[in-house]
Amino acid sequence: MGSELQVKLLRVLEDRTLRRVGGSQELKVDVRLVSATNRDPHEAIHAKKLREDLFYRLNVFPLALPTLGQRREDIPLLAEHFRKLIEDQERAGVSGWEPAALETLQAYDWPGNVRELRNVVHRAYVMTEGRTIRPDVVEALLPQPRASVSRKKKPLPKSRAVVAGTRKK
Repeated sequence: MGSELQVKLLRVLEDRTLRRVGGSQELKVDVRLVSATNRDPHEAIHAKKLREDLFYRLNVFPLALPTLGQRREDIPLLAEHFRKLIEDQERAGVSGWEPAALETLQAYDWPGNVRELRNVVHRAYVMTEGRTIRPDVVEALLPQPRASVSRKKKPLPKSRAVVAGTRKK
């Protein structure tokens, strides 16, 4: 967020008023703001990318949430949840996971957190031949061989093409 916009946001939070674009009068607002970042705000302040006064205005009740890589026990539950959502849309009959596929997901660091996991699950679903998602499919989809499960990556089957997130047979 640029410096000018930060000043405007700070003014709204402090004064609890704003002026609409093209408007001539100040409007009173009563808002609660929840903000989130995946960057260190103190580094952003030091680099002059975040105003210090805005940071302290926003930092009223901080919550530090662990990354997905720090909550590996949640990965199988999340992966299954995403698979079920995709199955409800695609109806291709992929009904579950081989245990080693879930272990491969748990061994990965997930720098992209839940969004990255959701995307990998979707790609694994689309690329799966049969009813269960196999570990070789998952391994082929991970961006780097970070998984501690020591298997050699195999190329994905080329019998199906992916178009706009759907499966073509």
